[in-house]
Amino acid sequence: MQLTQRQRRLCGSIAAAAAAGWFLLASTLISSSSSKDYDYIDGDLLRGGRHEFQDHRSLDLMPVKEVLRYRGFMKNARVSDGETEPRVWWKDISYGQKGLCGGAKCFFLSVTNPNNGYLISNAIDSKGRGFDEALKAYNYAMELESKYNIRHFSSAPPFETKTPWRFKHKLQGEYIPFYEGAESLIIQPSRTAPEGSTILRCYNDRVLYDRLGFIMRFMNQEAKQRLIGGLEDTISLVELEPRLVKDFQLMIGKDGQTYHLDLDRVEGGNPRRNERQFFAGCLENAIESVKKSMNENESTNENESSVN
Repeated sequence: MQLTQRQRRLCGSIAAAAAAGWFLLASTLISSSSSKDYDYIDGDLLRGGRHEFQDHRSLDLMPVKEVLRYRGFMKNARVSDGETEPRVWWKDISYGQKGLCGGAKCFFLSVTNPNNGYLISNAIDSKGRGFDEALKAYNYAMELESKYNIRHFSSAPPFETKTPWRFKHKLQGEYIPFYEGAESLIIQPSRTAPEGSTILRCYNDRVLYDRLGFIMRFMNQEAKQRLIGGLEDTISLVELEPRLVKDFQLMIGKDGQTYHLDLDRVEGGNPRRNERQFFAGCLENAIESVKKSMNENESTNENESSVN
């Protein structure tokens, strides 16, 4: 079929416009990434303008022992060179993960750097705490780190923002009712806790020894000795900072490192009487339990050596 000159010019214009449109789209995707090869959209990693794979990471909080689990880890995620800007945090979370939520906050892993993430709560959480309390908790963590060299997870100051439309409409599963009606959010940039860590609490002996026994199954003698040092340091710290007894909790990694968390719990008054009673002797008993485990391991090794 023969085309007239006018028809050929029209077809050429349409083709040029289509090419320009695709070039503009591709340029937008590439320029928005700090890497020349990768970009991300809602947890999907793109390469060369096509979906190479999806992020299927998920997080579980085991209610019995409060053990952190990360499943389906995205090993080749692009790691950003700098901090995520507050205005784009909602582009950097995986909406497909299964939640790690406490009573007032949920933790979202970063898509671009899974060593970091975001602790997100309503502007006024279920315990009546708002941005002022979040900022005080961050400053208190910085103070404790500076004065006593503690470990914690806050990586940058918190910020408050109106709930983005996209965040609301991309939420799935248990996240939907958790953030229902949230007009504003408090975002606390955070480091990701080590996998397999458990939260030590001083509610009663069963909780204390059950969780210690669980985490020590993964520890060698060096890690147990490190844990003893961390518990001794925490006893000394609480003597200087008695507010930490309030709703006391200490995260323990499989390498024996200890981490302080949820420091906004210290606001709102002194520890209740029962909290002080629960805490009394708690960490001392924990230390004795770790020492007993170390002695049992040494005895077992000696017996095995004598048999051989």
